[in-house]
Order: sequence, then structure tokens, then C-alpha cells
Amino acid sequence: MNKLLCLSLLILLIENFAISQNKATQSVVVEYQHYRSPRTSPFIIDYKSYLQANSDESTYEIYLSEIDSSRSIINDKGSHTMLYEKNNSYYYKNFENGYLINREKILMKKFYIEDGIDLFDWELKNEKKEILGHECKRAEVSFRGDRYIAYYAPDVPISNGPWKFHGLPGLILDVRSADNIFRLIAKSIEFANENLEIIKPYQDKKIISRAEFEALYKKKYNEVNRYNEEGVTFKMSKGAIEIIVTDDN
Repeated sequence: MNKLLCLSLLILLIENFAISQNKATQSVVVEYQHYRSPRTSPFIIDYKSYLQANSDESTYEIYLSEIDSSRSIINDKGSHTMLYEKNNSYYYKNFENGYLINREKILMKKFYIEDGIDLFDWELKNEKKEILGHECKRAEVSFRGDRYIAYYAPDVPISNGPWKFHGLPGLILDVRSADNIFRLIAKSIEFANENLEIIKPYQDKKIISRAEFEALYKKKYNEVNRYNEEGVTFKMSKGAIEIIVTDDN
């Protein structure tokens, strides 16, 4: 009887340990360095950003409020000025209902957009490298006008990552576009023993679909790029990170 009781207690301890380990990996906070070099200007943008995730939802927050509100440069191609948003930007993912909410702009007007989560048809590769003590595997994907290379940690069983990235069998710790215009690199990672409360941004905003946003963007793009004043032609980009306007539009 004593042996049976000891065995039962041992099994219970093992199960409780496994449950606690699983809970510890259900919530995570990752600090990333968020690099972006806009296609239509000479500026390199370098933001601090954080992913906070639990098993049900996550928010990726880009710290725009910590940088100067504007930057100017003069080079052989002329004078350039970039104005920065002073409010932090968020990408909120809801796993249960399969949607993502983020903020984007058409010129200076803000829009709040609902997108999908399962957007990426990843190709898994054999290459590996170590990031923050985790052995990470390589994956690649083509997404909305660009090719991306990512490294994810299979030992962190959270199918998530910064920005819109999602859907790999592990947490994404490093991802960049093939042209290096866009890159996100993990700087630190912390696990939580409790289910983190996730910020739900933009709840009081009018939300439109991704298709609606793209239609509005293409309409404004055509209006702006046709406009000519005293021999000066105004140009609007085909998209910031995601290409919206193509040669077929």
C-alpha cells in the first residue's frame, strides 16, 4: 500500500510539474529591435518593440513615442523630411477567432484594419542558428510583395512572432525581408508563470476590413500620382511594408 501511495504521489508531482512548465511557456514577453528602411526615402527607422503573448491572444507594440517627431536630410537627390507618429503602434492577434487588428495610414489619415492571422504559407528549411540560447530553425515565405526569412525556436511552443508573423511551430525570434528593408530581431525573452493580461488596442475605433483598406489605398494612389502642379508630380508609395499597388492595378 505504501509503495502504491508513493507511486501515486510521484505521478501527481510529475503531472503538476508538466502543467507548470506548460503554463510557463503559454505566456511570454519578447523585446525586439524593429528596423525598417522605407522604400521611398533615405531614412532608416530603428524602434524598440515588445511582443506580449498568452495562449489566447497577443499584442505587438512598437514604441514610436520614444523617438523625435521629425527628421530631415539633404543629399544629392534633394531634401527629405519624415514625420513620425507620436502614439505607439499595435498589432493585436486573437487566436480563438482568427483575426488581427492594426493601424495604418493613407497619407496622414489613420485607418484601423481587421486582417486574418493564417496569412503565411511557410517553407521549412534545414538551416539552424542559436538566438538567445535557443536553437532556431529557418523558414521562408512570400507575403504581399516580399520574401521573408525567419528563425523560430521549436523549444518555445508558441506559434507566434512580431508584427503579423504567425504560424510556425515555435516562437519567431528573428525575421527579415530578403532585401533587408525590414527586420525584427529579438533582444530578450521572458516567460511568465501566469496568463498575462493582454492590451486590446483600438476597441473604440471604427474597424474596416483589409479589402476595404486596400481599395481606398489604390483609389488615393491613383488620384495622387495623376496630380501635377506647375510641373511637379506628386508620388505616393505602392505600400509601406506590404505592397498594395501592383502593375496589374
